Amino acid sequence: MDTRVVARRGETDTHLRLKRLALIWAQAHGYSACAAEVSLPQCRYRADVAAYRPQRNEPGITAIFECKQALPDLRRDNCCSAAARERRRTISRRRDILEKHLRVH
Repeated sequence: MDTRVVARRGETDTHLRLKRLALIWAQAHGYSACAAEVSLPQCRYRADVAAYRPQRNEPGITAIFECKQALPDLRRDNCCSAAARERRRTISRRRDILEKHLRVH
């Protein structure tokens, strides 16, 4: 749990501390695979922290953390919350259907 989180160029100490706290929280809650500055597949987005918690007989749980040190940063990135929630619901429904079909096969 005491692994160093390396600062990126131009990153503030506060943001670095938030990432470290997210890693510690994830590990304390059973996420056994955790990393900072993770590039997400099929997009240009980079998560501040990504973590994975395996589950028996089921796919594991993945958590993505985006650390915001100031309210204006959050507001700027949060401008499309309703659209993002609807997209997440659509993707979750699709995942449920695909997982159901995979179980059959």
